[in-house]
Amino acid sequence: MNGNLLKGTIISKGYTVEGFCKEAEFSKTSFYRKIEGVSEFTRKEIERIVSILQLCTDEIMAIFFTKKVS
Repeated sequence: MNGNLLKGTIISKGYTVEGFCKEAEFSKTSFYRKIEGVSEFTRKEIERIVSILQLCTDEIMAIFFTKKVS
């Protein structure tokens, strides 16, 4: 999960984080927990984000399926 990329994409699509959370039906607190990695987005939540932001496959992969290197 690349939270910074998701936030940047939200802004580039003309939303504020607050406005996006309202449209996507997330509380601001739970959204920030998810982008910070405290909890994970569900499949349905990811589908909702993809639909609202009209993300292409490359964007989806870059945001939600980043490789973790230890």
